[in-house]
Amino acid sequence: MSLQVASTPAQKRLADQALENIDRLARQANGRHAIATPARAVTVTKPRFLHSPFIPSDVQTLIAGRAGENKTTLTIAIAAKATRGQLPGDMLHHPITVAFSAFEDPKGIQVARLKAAGADLERIRFIDMADTCDGQSIDTGMTIPADLPQIERLLESEDVGLWIIDPITSAVSGDTNKRDDVRHALDPLAALAQRLHIPIVEVLHFNKGAGYASDKISGSHAWRDTAKSVLLMARDETSGDIVLTVDKSNYSAAVGSSWSFPVRSVDVSTDDGQTVAVPVAGELTPTDTNVGEVINRQMNPDDQNTGNGSSTDVTDWLIEYLREGPAPFKQIMDAAREEGYTSKQLSNARTRADNPRVESVPDPSWSGRGQRKIWRLAASSITSHTGLDADVRSNENKSGTVAAVGETITSQLLLTGDTRSNENKSKAQAATGGPHGRPLDLSRFDATQRDGLAHSWAKQLERDGMGCIDATLARMTPASLELLNQRGGILKAATDLEYQRRSGVPALTA
Repeated sequence: MSLQVASTPAQKRLADQALENIDRLARQANGRHAIATPARAVTVTKPRFLHSPFIPSDVQTLIAGRAGENKTTLTIAIAAKATRGQLPGDMLHHPITVAFSAFEDPKGIQVARLKAAGADLERIRFIDMADTCDGQSIDTGMTIPADLPQIERLLESEDVGLWIIDPITSAVSGDTNKRDDVRHALDPLAALAQRLHIPIVEVLHFNKGAGYASDKISGSHAWRDTAKSVLLMARDETSGDIVLTVDKSNYSAAVGSSWSFPVRSVDVSTDDGQTVAVPVAGELTPTDTNVGEVINRQMNPDDQNTGNGSSTDVTDWLIEYLREGPAPFKQIMDAAREEGYTSKQLSNARTRADNPRVESVPDPSWSGRGQRKIWRLAASSITSHTGLDADVRSNENKSGTVAAVGETITSQLLLTGDTRSNENKSKAQAATGGPHGRPLDLSRFDATQRDGLAHSWAKQLERDGMGCIDATLARMTPASLELLNQRGGILKAATDLEYQRRSGVPALTA
Protein backbone atom coordinates (compact mmCIF):
# COMPACT_ATOMS: atom_id res chain seq x y z
CA MET A 1 0.00 0.00 0.00
CA SER A 2 1.35 3.46 -0.82
CA LEU A 3 0.18 7.07 -0.46
CA GLN A 4 1.41 10.04 -2.49
CA VAL A 5 0.93 13.39 -0.66
CA ALA A 6 2.87 16.61 -0.40
CA SER A 7 4.87 16.23 2.80
CA THR A 8 8.23 16.74 4.39
CA PRO A 9 10.60 13.72 4.66
CA ALA A 10 9.78 13.40 8.35
CA GLN A 11 6.04 13.38 7.67
CA LYS A 12 6.56 10.79 4.91
CA ARG A 13 8.39 8.46 7.30
CA LEU A 14 5.60 8.72 9.85
CA ALA A 15 2.97 8.02 7.18
CA ASP A 16 4.84 4.96 5.90
CA GLN A 17 5.18 3.64 9.44
CA ALA A 18 1.48 4.07 10.03
CA LEU A 19 0.64 2.22 6.84
CA GLU A 20 2.99 -0.64 7.78
CA ASN A 21 1.19 -0.94 11.12
CA ILE A 22 -2.13 -1.09 9.29
CA ASP A 23 -0.75 -3.91 7.04
CA ARG A 24 0.51 -5.81 10.09
CA LEU A 25 -2.83 -5.57 11.86
CA ALA A 26 -4.60 -6.71 8.68
CA ARG A 27 -2.43 -9.82 8.53
CA GLN A 28 -3.31 -10.68 12.12
CA ALA A 29 -7.05 -10.36 11.51
CA ASN A 30 -9.26 -13.33 10.81
CA GLY A 31 -10.25 -14.10 7.24
CA ARG A 32 -8.60 -14.75 3.91
CA HIS A 33 -5.83 -12.40 2.78
CA ALA A 34 -2.71 -12.41 0.61
CA ILE A 35 0.77 -12.57 2.14
CA ALA A 36 4.09 -11.54 0.58
CA THR A 37 7.22 -13.19 2.02
CA PRO A 38 10.62 -11.67 1.16
CA ALA A 39 12.97 -14.30 -0.31
CA ARG A 40 15.77 -13.15 2.01
CA ALA A 41 13.60 -14.18 4.99
CA VAL A 42 13.38 -17.80 3.82
CA THR A 43 15.81 -20.29 5.37
CA VAL A 44 17.58 -22.57 2.87
CA THR A 45 17.94 -26.18 4.10
CA LYS A 46 19.16 -29.37 2.49
CA PRO A 47 16.40 -31.96 1.82
CA ARG A 48 16.58 -34.86 4.24
CA PHE A 49 16.10 -38.52 3.33
CA LEU A 50 14.97 -41.40 5.49
CA HIS A 51 16.14 -43.76 2.73
CA SER A 52 18.32 -42.09 0.11
CA PRO A 53 17.47 -41.57 -2.74
CA PHE A 54 14.06 -43.22 -2.43
CA ILE A 55 12.18 -41.78 0.55
CA PRO A 56 12.60 -38.08 1.40
CA SER A 57 11.52 -36.86 4.82
CA ASP A 58 8.52 -34.61 5.53
CA VAL A 59 6.70 -35.56 2.28
CA GLN A 60 4.76 -38.35 0.57
CA THR A 61 6.41 -41.20 -1.36
CA LEU A 62 4.31 -43.36 -3.69
CA ILE A 63 5.22 -47.00 -4.41
CA ALA A 64 3.26 -48.43 -7.35
CA GLY A 65 3.21 -51.78 -9.12
CA ARG A 66 1.00 -54.67 -10.17
CA ALA A 67 -0.75 -56.79 -7.57
CA GLY A 68 1.50 -59.53 -6.26
CA GLU A 69 4.75 -57.75 -7.19
CA ASN A 70 6.02 -57.67 -3.57
CA LYS A 71 5.28 -54.01 -2.88
CA THR A 72 4.39 -54.91 0.69
CA THR A 73 7.52 -57.03 0.95
CA LEU A 74 9.60 -53.98 0.05
CA THR A 75 7.85 -51.69 2.54
CA ILE A 76 8.35 -54.27 5.29
CA ALA A 77 12.06 -54.50 4.45
CA ILE A 78 12.31 -50.71 4.62
CA ALA A 79 10.42 -50.61 7.92
CA ALA A 80 12.58 -53.36 9.42
CA LYS A 81 15.79 -51.51 8.60
CA ALA A 82 14.31 -48.22 9.84
CA THR A 83 13.63 -49.75 13.27
CA ARG A 84 17.29 -50.78 13.43
CA GLY A 85 18.72 -47.51 12.10
CA GLN A 86 20.10 -49.32 9.06
CA LEU A 87 18.66 -47.26 6.20
CA PRO A 88 21.22 -45.28 4.19
CA GLY A 89 20.13 -41.70 4.74
CA ASP A 90 19.91 -39.04 7.41
CA MET A 91 18.59 -41.50 10.00
CA LEU A 92 21.40 -44.03 9.60
CA HIS A 93 22.32 -45.39 13.07
CA HIS A 94 19.16 -43.75 14.48
CA PRO A 95 16.35 -46.30 14.94
CA ILE A 96 12.83 -44.93 14.55
CA THR A 97 9.30 -46.09 15.27
CA VAL A 98 7.32 -47.15 12.19
CA ALA A 99 3.52 -47.09 11.92
CA PHE A 100 1.61 -49.39 9.55
CA SER A 101 -1.91 -48.94 8.27
CA ALA A 102 -2.16 -52.12 6.19
CA PHE A 103 -5.60 -53.19 5.07
CA GLU A 104 -5.04 -56.36 3.02
CA ASP A 105 -3.18 -58.70 5.40
CA PRO A 106 -3.98 -59.84 8.96
CA LYS A 107 -1.72 -58.36 11.62
CA GLY A 108 -0.37 -61.82 12.46
CA ILE A 109 0.99 -62.26 8.94
CA GLN A 110 2.43 -58.75 9.01
CA VAL A 111 4.24 -59.50 12.27
CA ALA A 112 5.61 -62.77 10.84
CA ARG A 113 6.96 -60.90 7.81
CA LEU A 114 8.45 -58.19 10.02
CA LYS A 115 10.15 -60.86 12.15
CA ALA A 116 11.61 -62.52 9.06
CA ALA A 117 12.90 -59.15 7.85
CA GLY A 118 14.66 -58.54 11.17
CA ALA A 119 12.49 -55.70 12.49
CA ASP A 120 12.60 -54.50 16.08
CA LEU A 121 8.97 -55.21 16.96
CA GLU A 122 9.13 -52.82 19.91
CA ARG A 123 9.28 -50.02 17.34
CA ILE A 124 6.33 -51.16 15.20
CA ARG A 125 2.81 -49.75 15.57
CA PHE A 126 -0.39 -50.69 13.74
CA ILE A 127 -2.66 -47.66 13.27
CA ASP A 128 -6.42 -48.27 12.88
CA MET A 129 -9.63 -46.38 13.56
CA ALA A 130 -12.27 -47.76 15.92
CA ASP A 131 -15.60 -46.74 17.40
CA THR A 132 -16.20 -47.52 21.06
CA CYS A 133 -19.64 -48.17 22.49
CA ASP A 134 -20.30 -49.49 26.00
CA GLY A 135 -16.65 -50.36 26.37
CA GLN A 136 -16.52 -52.34 23.13
CA SER A 137 -14.18 -51.08 20.38
CA ILE A 138 -15.01 -52.00 16.79
CA ASP A 139 -12.68 -51.45 13.85
CA THR A 140 -14.62 -49.17 11.54
CA GLY A 141 -11.98 -48.50 8.93
CA MET A 142 -9.87 -45.44 8.23
CA THR A 143 -11.08 -42.45 6.23
CA ILE A 144 -8.67 -39.82 4.94
CA PRO A 145 -8.87 -36.86 5.43
CA ALA A 146 -11.67 -37.09 8.01
CA ASP A 147 -9.62 -39.13 10.52
CA LEU A 148 -6.34 -37.22 10.15
CA PRO A 149 -6.73 -35.00 13.26
CA GLN A 150 -7.00 -38.06 15.56
CA ILE A 151 -4.29 -39.95 13.68
CA GLU A 152 -1.92 -36.97 13.85
CA ARG A 153 -2.23 -36.80 17.62
CA LEU A 154 -1.58 -40.56 17.87
CA LEU A 155 1.45 -40.46 15.57
CA GLU A 156 2.90 -37.60 17.57
CA SER A 157 2.31 -39.27 20.94
CA GLU A 158 3.92 -42.52 19.71
CA ASP A 159 6.91 -40.59 18.28
CA VAL A 160 6.42 -42.23 14.87
CA GLY A 161 9.15 -41.53 12.31
CA LEU A 162 7.55 -43.26 9.28
CA TRP A 163 3.93 -43.99 8.37
CA ILE A 164 3.16 -46.64 5.72
CA ILE A 165 -0.36 -46.84 4.23
CA ASP A 166 -0.92 -50.02 2.20
CA PRO A 167 -2.86 -49.57 -0.02
CA ILE A 168 -3.68 -45.88 0.15
CA THR A 169 -6.87 -46.35 -1.89
CA SER A 170 -8.40 -48.32 1.00
CA ALA A 171 -8.26 -45.25 3.23
CA VAL A 172 -9.10 -42.40 0.85
CA SER A 173 -12.66 -41.19 0.65
CA GLY A 174 -14.21 -40.17 -2.65
CA ASP A 175 -13.52 -41.29 -6.21
CA THR A 176 -9.85 -42.23 -6.64
CA ASN A 177 -10.15 -41.56 -10.39
CA LYS A 178 -11.13 -37.93 -9.87
CA ARG A 179 -8.41 -35.35 -9.43
CA ASP A 180 -10.33 -33.16 -6.98
CA ASP A 181 -11.24 -36.11 -4.73
CA VAL A 182 -7.66 -37.35 -4.64
CA ARG A 183 -6.24 -33.88 -3.92
CA HIS A 184 -8.90 -33.39 -1.22
CA ALA A 185 -7.41 -36.40 0.60
CA LEU A 186 -3.71 -36.10 -0.19
CA ASP A 187 -3.17 -32.37 0.39
CA PRO A 188 -4.06 -32.63 4.11
CA LEU A 189 -1.88 -35.76 4.29
CA ALA A 190 1.03 -33.79 2.84
CA ALA A 191 0.48 -31.05 5.41
CA LEU A 192 0.51 -33.64 8.21
CA ALA A 193 3.86 -35.00 6.97
CA GLN A 194 5.34 -31.50 7.06
CA ARG A 195 4.01 -30.68 10.52
CA LEU A 196 5.32 -33.94 12.05
CA HIS A 197 8.50 -33.97 9.91
CA ILE A 198 7.95 -37.59 8.90
CA PRO A 199 7.81 -39.35 5.52
CA ILE A 200 4.56 -41.04 4.54
CA VAL A 201 4.80 -44.00 2.15
CA GLU A 202 1.69 -44.85 0.15
CA VAL A 203 1.27 -48.10 -1.79
CA LEU A 204 -0.81 -48.10 -4.99
CA HIS A 205 -1.58 -50.60 -7.77
CA PHE A 206 -0.82 -50.43 -11.49
CA ASN A 207 -3.43 -50.47 -14.22
CA LYS A 208 -3.25 -53.41 -16.64
CA GLY A 209 -1.63 -53.20 -20.05
CA ALA A 210 1.55 -51.85 -21.59
CA GLY A 211 2.63 -48.27 -22.23
CA TYR A 212 4.60 -45.69 -20.29
CA ALA A 213 5.30 -47.02 -16.81
CA SER A 214 4.34 -43.78 -15.06
CA ASP A 215 0.93 -43.89 -16.81
CA LYS A 216 0.20 -47.29 -15.25
CA ILE A 217 -0.50 -45.81 -11.81
CA SER A 218 -4.12 -46.61 -11.03
CA GLY A 219 -6.59 -43.73 -10.77
CA SER A 220 -6.10 -40.01 -11.17
CA HIS A 221 -2.77 -38.42 -12.15
CA ALA A 222 -3.09 -36.50 -8.88
CA TRP A 223 -1.58 -39.54 -7.11
CA ARG A 224 1.70 -38.99 -8.95
CA ASP A 225 1.49 -35.20 -8.92
CA THR A 226 1.06 -34.96 -5.15
CA ALA A 227 3.92 -37.29 -4.20
CA LYS A 228 7.46 -35.90 -4.15
CA SER A 229 8.97 -39.32 -4.84
CA VAL A 230 7.42 -42.04 -7.04
CA LEU A 231 8.86 -45.56 -7.13
CA LEU A 232 7.66 -48.11 -9.70
CA MET A 233 8.01 -51.88 -9.31
CA ALA A 234 7.71 -54.91 -11.60
CA ARG A 235 8.97 -58.48 -11.63
CA ASP A 236 11.59 -59.22 -14.28
CA GLU A 237 10.66 -62.66 -15.59
CA THR A 238 14.11 -63.18 -17.07
CA SER A 239 15.83 -63.04 -13.68
CA GLY A 240 12.96 -63.54 -11.24
CA ASP A 241 14.01 -60.41 -9.35
CA ILE A 242 11.91 -57.31 -8.65
CA VAL A 243 12.97 -54.17 -10.51
CA LEU A 244 12.55 -50.79 -8.76
CA THR A 245 12.71 -47.59 -10.85
CA VAL A 246 12.69 -44.01 -9.54
CA ASP A 247 10.05 -42.40 -11.74
CA LYS A 248 9.89 -39.08 -9.90
CA SER A 249 12.18 -37.44 -7.36
CA ASN A 250 11.83 -33.78 -6.52
CA TYR A 251 14.86 -33.80 -4.24
CA SER A 252 17.45 -35.97 -5.98
CA ALA A 253 18.96 -36.70 -9.40
CA ALA A 254 17.94 -40.38 -9.25
CA VAL A 255 15.04 -40.09 -11.74
CA GLY A 256 15.30 -42.92 -14.27
CA SER A 257 17.72 -44.97 -12.16
CA SER A 258 16.80 -48.55 -11.35
CA TRP A 259 17.64 -51.19 -8.78
CA SER A 260 16.65 -54.82 -8.41
CA PHE A 261 16.25 -57.13 -5.45
CA PRO A 262 15.58 -60.85 -5.02
CA VAL A 263 12.78 -62.27 -2.89
CA ARG A 264 13.33 -65.42 -0.89
CA SER A 265 11.07 -67.49 1.32
CA VAL A 266 11.77 -67.68 5.07
CA ASP A 267 10.09 -69.93 7.63
CA VAL A 268 8.86 -68.16 10.78
CA SER A 269 7.72 -69.91 13.96
CA THR A 270 4.18 -69.09 15.07
CA ASP A 271 2.96 -68.73 18.64
CA ASP A 272 1.15 -72.09 18.42
CA GLY A 273 4.31 -74.00 17.53
CA GLN A 274 3.77 -74.12 13.78
CA THR A 275 5.79 -72.49 10.98
CA VAL A 276 4.69 -70.16 8.22
CA ALA A 277 6.66 -69.30 5.06
CA VAL A 278 6.84 -65.57 4.29
CA PRO A 279 8.66 -63.58 1.57
CA VAL A 280 11.69 -61.47 2.44
CA ALA A 281 13.30 -58.87 0.18
CA GLY A 282 17.03 -59.03 -0.47
CA GLU A 283 19.44 -56.13 -0.87
CA LEU A 284 18.97 -53.55 -3.62
CA THR A 285 21.47 -53.78 -6.46
CA PRO A 286 21.77 -51.26 -9.34
CA THR A 287 20.49 -52.59 -12.68
CA ASP A 288 20.31 -51.40 -16.28
CA THR A 289 16.77 -52.79 -16.63
CA ASN A 290 13.90 -50.43 -15.84
CA VAL A 291 10.25 -51.05 -15.01
CA GLY A 292 9.05 -49.67 -18.36
CA GLU A 293 11.08 -52.27 -20.24
CA VAL A 294 9.82 -55.06 -18.00
CA ILE A 295 6.09 -54.32 -18.28
CA ASN A 296 6.23 -53.73 -22.03
CA ARG A 297 8.28 -56.88 -22.56
CA GLN A 298 5.62 -58.83 -20.70
CA MET A 299 2.58 -57.17 -22.27
CA ASN A 300 3.71 -56.82 -25.91
CA PRO A 301 4.98 -60.28 -26.89
CA ASP A 302 4.19 -59.68 -30.56
CA ASP A 303 6.32 -56.55 -30.64
CA GLN A 304 9.15 -58.21 -28.75
CA ASN A 305 9.31 -61.48 -30.64
CA THR A 306 10.16 -60.25 -34.12
CA GLY A 307 13.89 -60.94 -34.14
CA ASN A 308 15.75 -63.25 -36.48
CA GLY A 309 15.59 -67.01 -36.17
CA SER A 310 13.00 -69.56 -35.12
CA SER A 311 12.24 -70.40 -31.52
CA THR A 312 14.28 -73.59 -31.84
CA ASP A 313 17.25 -71.64 -33.21
CA VAL A 314 17.23 -69.26 -30.26
CA THR A 315 16.89 -72.07 -27.72
CA ASP A 316 19.75 -74.00 -29.32
CA TRP A 317 21.89 -70.86 -29.39
CA LEU A 318 21.20 -70.15 -25.70
CA ILE A 319 22.05 -73.70 -24.61
CA GLU A 320 25.26 -73.69 -26.64
CA TYR A 321 26.22 -70.32 -25.17
CA LEU A 322 25.71 -71.57 -21.61
CA ARG A 323 27.72 -74.73 -22.17
CA GLU A 324 30.74 -72.49 -21.64
CA GLY A 325 29.47 -71.50 -18.21
CA PRO A 326 26.98 -69.21 -16.50
CA ALA A 327 26.57 -65.54 -17.36
CA PRO A 328 24.43 -62.55 -16.28
CA PHE A 329 21.34 -61.91 -18.40
CA LYS A 330 22.60 -58.55 -19.66
CA GLN A 331 25.78 -60.19 -20.94
CA ILE A 332 23.80 -62.95 -22.65
CA MET A 333 21.42 -60.35 -24.12
CA ASP A 334 24.31 -58.37 -25.59
CA ALA A 335 25.57 -61.50 -27.35
CA ALA A 336 22.03 -62.41 -28.48
CA ARG A 337 21.53 -59.01 -30.08
CA GLU A 338 24.62 -59.63 -32.20
CA GLU A 339 22.82 -62.70 -33.51
CA GLY A 340 19.64 -60.67 -34.18
CA TYR A 341 17.63 -62.10 -31.26
CA THR A 342 15.35 -60.02 -29.01
CA SER A 343 14.95 -59.98 -25.25
CA LYS A 344 11.55 -61.63 -25.52
CA GLN A 345 12.93 -64.41 -27.73
CA LEU A 346 15.69 -65.01 -25.19
CA SER A 347 13.24 -65.11 -22.29
CA ASN A 348 11.00 -67.54 -24.19
CA ALA A 349 14.02 -69.70 -25.06
CA ARG A 350 14.87 -70.04 -21.39
CA THR A 351 11.30 -71.12 -20.64
CA ARG A 352 11.25 -73.65 -23.52
CA ALA A 353 14.64 -75.18 -22.81
CA ASP A 354 13.99 -78.62 -21.36
CA ASN A 355 16.97 -80.86 -22.02
CA PRO A 356 19.02 -79.21 -20.69
CA ARG A 357 16.98 -76.74 -18.66
CA VAL A 358 18.17 -73.16 -18.11
CA GLU A 359 17.84 -71.73 -14.61
CA SER A 360 18.49 -68.39 -12.92
CA VAL A 361 20.60 -68.64 -9.74
CA PRO A 362 22.65 -66.31 -7.51
CA ASP A 363 26.08 -65.46 -8.93
CA PRO A 364 28.69 -67.13 -6.64
CA SER A 365 31.43 -64.80 -7.91
CA TRP A 366 29.50 -61.63 -6.99
CA SER A 367 31.03 -59.88 -3.95
CA GLY A 368 29.21 -56.53 -4.17
CA ARG A 369 26.10 -55.41 -2.34
CA GLY A 370 22.90 -57.31 -2.85
CA GLN A 371 22.59 -60.40 -4.99
CA ARG A 372 23.27 -60.72 -8.70
CA LYS A 373 21.65 -63.49 -10.74
CA ILE A 374 23.16 -65.54 -13.55
CA TRP A 375 21.74 -68.02 -16.05
CA ARG A 376 23.19 -71.53 -16.21
CA LEU A 377 22.35 -75.02 -17.36
CA ALA A 378 20.47 -76.82 -14.59
CA ALA A 379 22.25 -79.53 -12.62
CA SER A 380 19.61 -82.12 -13.55
CA SER A 381 20.39 -81.46 -17.21
CA ILE A 382 24.14 -82.10 -17.06
CA THR A 383 23.66 -85.45 -18.82
CA SER A 384 23.16 -83.63 -22.10
CA HIS A 385 26.56 -82.00 -22.26
CA THR A 386 28.86 -84.15 -20.12
CA GLY A 387 28.02 -87.53 -21.56
CA LEU A 388 26.67 -89.17 -18.40
CA ASP A 389 24.38 -91.83 -19.79
CA ALA A 390 21.56 -94.02 -18.54
CA ASP A 391 23.93 -96.92 -17.77
CA VAL A 392 25.74 -94.83 -15.18
CA ARG A 393 22.53 -93.31 -13.77
CA SER A 394 20.76 -96.64 -13.52
CA ASN A 395 23.56 -98.34 -11.59
CA GLU A 396 22.31 -98.36 -8.00
CA ASN A 397 25.79 -98.88 -6.64
CA LYS A 398 26.91 -95.71 -8.38
CA SER A 399 23.93 -93.52 -7.45
CA GLY A 400 25.96 -91.61 -4.89
CA THR A 401 28.83 -91.28 -7.33
CA VAL A 402 26.62 -89.99 -10.11
CA ALA A 403 25.03 -87.48 -7.75
CA ALA A 404 28.49 -86.34 -6.74
CA VAL A 405 29.57 -86.13 -10.38
CA GLY A 406 26.50 -84.09 -11.26
CA GLU A 407 26.98 -81.81 -8.29
CA THR A 408 30.70 -81.41 -8.88
CA ILE A 409 30.31 -80.78 -12.60
CA THR A 410 27.62 -78.22 -11.88
CA SER A 411 29.62 -76.41 -9.23
CA GLN A 412 33.07 -76.78 -10.75
CA LEU A 413 32.60 -76.96 -14.53
CA LEU A 414 29.82 -74.37 -14.54
CA LEU A 415 30.41 -72.16 -11.52
CA THR A 416 34.18 -71.98 -11.10
CA GLY A 417 36.04 -69.15 -12.66
CA ASP A 418 34.85 -65.66 -13.31
CA THR A 419 31.51 -65.50 -15.12
CA ARG A 420 32.92 -62.59 -17.02
CA SER A 421 34.75 -65.13 -19.20
CA ASN A 422 31.77 -64.94 -21.54
CA GLU A 423 32.10 -61.20 -22.12
CA ASN A 424 34.18 -61.60 -25.26
CA LYS A 425 32.66 -64.92 -26.25
CA SER A 426 31.89 -63.95 -29.83
CA LYS A 427 35.52 -62.97 -30.46
CA ALA A 428 36.79 -66.08 -28.70
CA GLN A 429 34.55 -68.34 -30.74
CA ALA A 430 35.72 -66.72 -33.96
CA ALA A 431 39.34 -67.33 -32.96
CA THR A 432 38.88 -70.95 -31.87
CA GLY A 433 36.29 -72.03 -34.39
CA GLY A 434 33.64 -72.77 -31.79
CA PRO A 435 32.36 -72.21 -28.27
CA HIS A 436 34.87 -74.50 -26.58
CA GLY A 437 37.35 -72.10 -25.02
CA ARG A 438 37.22 -72.99 -21.28
CA PRO A 439 39.84 -75.64 -20.30
CA LEU A 440 38.53 -78.87 -18.81
CA ASP A 441 40.75 -80.10 -15.97
CA LEU A 442 39.87 -83.61 -14.79
CA SER A 443 42.28 -83.37 -11.85
CA ARG A 444 39.68 -81.30 -10.07
CA PHE A 445 37.52 -84.43 -9.69
CA ASP A 446 38.25 -87.39 -7.42
CA ALA A 447 39.01 -90.86 -8.79
CA THR A 448 35.41 -92.08 -8.50
CA GLN A 449 34.08 -89.09 -10.38
CA ARG A 450 36.72 -89.47 -13.11
CA ASP A 451 35.74 -93.14 -13.46
CA GLY A 452 32.11 -92.15 -13.96
CA LEU A 453 32.99 -89.60 -16.64
CA ALA A 454 35.37 -91.95 -18.44
CA HIS A 455 32.77 -94.71 -18.43
CA SER A 456 30.12 -92.45 -19.92
CA TRP A 457 32.46 -91.10 -22.62
CA ALA A 458 33.48 -94.65 -23.57
CA LYS A 459 29.83 -95.70 -23.87
CA GLN A 460 29.10 -92.62 -25.97
CA LEU A 461 31.98 -93.44 -28.33
CA GLU A 462 30.75 -97.02 -28.70
CA ARG A 463 27.22 -95.82 -29.41
CA ASP A 464 27.84 -92.78 -31.63
CA GLY A 465 31.24 -93.49 -33.10
CA MET A 466 34.62 -91.77 -33.13
CA GLY A 467 34.40 -88.00 -33.14
CA CYS A 468 31.29 -87.61 -30.99
CA ILE A 469 33.30 -86.27 -28.03
CA ASP A 470 35.87 -84.28 -30.03
CA ALA A 471 34.53 -80.98 -28.67
CA THR A 472 35.06 -82.22 -25.10
CA LEU A 473 38.55 -83.53 -25.86
CA ALA A 474 39.49 -80.22 -27.44
CA ARG A 475 38.82 -78.49 -24.13
CA MET A 476 40.92 -80.84 -22.01
CA THR A 477 44.21 -79.81 -20.49
CA PRO A 478 47.23 -81.92 -21.56
CA ALA A 479 47.29 -83.65 -18.16
CA SER A 480 43.59 -84.50 -18.42
CA LEU A 481 44.05 -85.87 -21.93
CA GLU A 482 46.88 -88.09 -20.66
CA LEU A 483 44.72 -89.41 -17.82
CA LEU A 484 42.06 -90.40 -20.32
CA ASN A 485 44.60 -91.83 -22.80
CA GLN A 486 46.06 -94.14 -20.16
CA ARG A 487 42.71 -95.89 -19.76
CA GLY A 488 43.31 -97.57 -23.11
CA GLY A 489 40.71 -99.00 -25.45
CA ILE A 490 38.40 -96.72 -27.34
CA LEU A 491 39.32 -93.78 -25.09
CA LYS A 492 42.98 -94.15 -26.06
CA ALA A 493 42.02 -94.22 -29.74
CA ALA A 494 39.98 -91.04 -29.36
CA THR A 495 42.66 -89.19 -27.40
CA ASP A 496 45.37 -90.31 -29.86
CA LEU A 497 43.41 -88.55 -32.60
CA GLU A 498 43.21 -85.44 -30.43
CA TYR A 499 46.98 -85.53 -29.91
CA GLN A 500 47.42 -85.67 -33.67
CA ARG A 501 45.18 -82.64 -34.03
CA ARG A 502 47.33 -80.69 -31.59
CA SER A 503 50.33 -79.62 -33.53
CA GLY A 504 53.67 -80.65 -32.07
CA VAL A 505 52.23 -82.91 -29.35
CA PRO A 506 53.11 -86.63 -29.84
CA ALA A 507 50.62 -89.39 -29.08
CA LEU A 508 51.23 -91.24 -25.84
CA THR A 509 51.05 -94.95 -25.37
CA ALA A 510 49.24 -96.67 -22.54
